[in-house]
Amino acid sequence: MTQNNDSQDTSGRIDRRKFLKAAGATAAMGAAGVVPVEAKPGTSLGPTHFVEAAFEVELPALDDPRASYPVMHFETPLDRTVSPDGEQLFLTKPAPESAIETIKQNEGVVRAQQFHPLSDGLGGGKVNKIPTNLLEHYRRGYFFEPEDAIEVPSVEFERNGNVISPSGKNVSGTINPGSEGTFELGSQDVSVELRKSTDDLVENPDVPEKYRATKTERWTETVRITPKLRIRNYGQVTAIDATDKLVVEQAQRSD
Repeated sequence: MTQNNDSQDTSGRIDRRKFLKAAGATAAMGAAGVVPVEAKPGTSLGPTHFVEAAFEVELPALDDPRASYPVMHFETPLDRTVSPDGEQLFLTKPAPESAIETIKQNEGVVRAQQFHPLSDGLGGGKVNKIPTNLLEHYRRGYFFEPEDAIEVPSVEFERNGNVISPSGKNVSGTINPGSEGTFELGSQDVSVELRKSTDDLVENPDVPEKYRATKTERWTETVRITPKLRIRNYGQVTAIDATDKLVVEQAQRSD
């Protein structure tokens, strides 16, 4: 396991001063008729232990620089942000009501594909696609889709104060608050349909050559991948329902 203290990383985060400042500015704009939206500072949901987790894979380089993996681009929306001091978790649109209720009802929550109790851990098994190149807050933007399913382990979390100890196959260690742990889950061989554009043009006598697309060559290879599990432990936070997304966007841009 590797562990990084990223307490200085404020990417995608917002402090309460900026949040409230932006809320007031947005309310004033609404009063002037520019943005007819009521800005709300948010409603406290109480304290909770907050953890983010995601499986991902780094794809090995291909011998042919023109070849590419079957990767689907689909960005999942960001439904949360954390203050720079790590003490406040803001839920923003499109966080569903179920996420709010989960936080209200549990002393600890983990955000993987959705919010669920930390005591439930992470479910394992075979998956048909896995994220690659995670975005901020482990947001998924690109998915690798091999022809074979990928095995990921189930993971349990033990909590001791603000420190968590994840455990599962190839997963063991402790993660302090404000830190991130990365676990390699073992190598797997999977079949992959690769593709590349050729110099040959698609045959279509009705279209002039200069407008024709090039042909795509496809073939199957076996590649070895090593899935990873990334876990970020925020420790105890105060959760705030701030699902007025406009306010949060305004705050992220303010000085």
